[in-house]
Amino acid sequence: MHWSTVFSFVCVSSILFGISSCHTPPTYTINLDEAPKLRWKEVAKDYGTQMVNFRSKMVQLLKIPVALLDVLETQAPAILAHLPNEYAGEIVGLAQAIGLPLTDMILVNIIYDMTAACTSIVAQTTDDKIIHARNLDYSLPMELRNLTIIVDVQRNNLTVFNGVTFAGMIGLATGQKPNRFTISLNQRNKGFRLENLYEMLLNREAHFVTLYIRGELESDESEFNSAVENFQIAPFMAPCYIILGGVKPGEGAVITRGREAELDVRFIDKGKGAWYVLETNYDWWEPPPSSDNRRDPAVKHMKDVGRSKISLDTLYEVLSTPPVCNNGTTYTAMMSAGKPDEFRAVIRDKDTPCK
Repeated sequence: MHWSTVFSFVCVSSILFGISSCHTPPTYTINLDEAPKLRWKEVAKDYGTQMVNFRSKMVQLLKIPVALLDVLETQAPAILAHLPNEYAGEIVGLAQAIGLPLTDMILVNIIYDMTAACTSIVAQTTDDKIIHARNLDYSLPMELRNLTIIVDVQRNNLTVFNGVTFAGMIGLATGQKPNRFTISLNQRNKGFRLENLYEMLLNREAHFVTLYIRGELESDESEFNSAVENFQIAPFMAPCYIILGGVKPGEGAVITRGREAELDVRFIDKGKGAWYVLETNYDWWEPPPSSDNRRDPAVKHMKDVGRSKISLDTLYEVLSTPPVCNNGTTYTAMMSAGKPDEFRAVIRDKDTPCK
């Protein structure tokens, strides 16, 4: 059964059982040959009002003090100056097109660095195909479902990379560089949310994680091994997990990151050992909390499926099983760098998004 058949089955089953349907996010072409300020003009036109509304809810959710917002406003020009010129230009262009202050656009672009929850899996099939799937969960799922988009980022009319992001966010938490690697970002639940914002203000050497991911996807030289190396050493604004899939046997990895450097790396075994890596939001060497244990059910389901039957279709089923899929799940993405045409994303609708 092909992935599209499974997708249809899960969506139709959701309707039959009184659960609202799922659907594919809209796709936007982002042309790197255009001036940075113009690249996201269609997104700004279609989502401007929703982004303004989301900003106020995000500030309430994160409980950001007004005094800190004032500091961020004074620091906004310096923060933009620290970014690559083209990324700064894109953020400025979005702010101008929507009519939001630069401070708000910067906040939107660090939302994932500050707080989110996810499940990511990279697996190796019996014919050594590397496949990668992820759920992205968030505390404001309805708002982010309405902002979820697919981007096809092009240069010279050719796709450089594609991925899933949120309107207003120029970085990515989910991406695919065709025939090179796939990547997903999971938040690492260490420290406090506002620590990440303070880190951004005080440490100009630290990278926005989602923008660093985009930079790797955009680079002509990047591939699985170089990406693994770079994500081990780059200083980041927030602790996180970087999950990577490649195109060759054994090219699947989970990098556990502190702010300054990696703490641990797990790989798929090239031989007959571990045929997949799986990450939620907790260090693998510690038990997940009983209040948010998505890891054990996902591992059990992976064992039940087994390597002989693993595919993008069955990975979608794993990610559709409660509590791996839950009321906070915003979207599910499926990808394989060696088969880039199989890239898919599904928005999990309404209050009961699972089968």
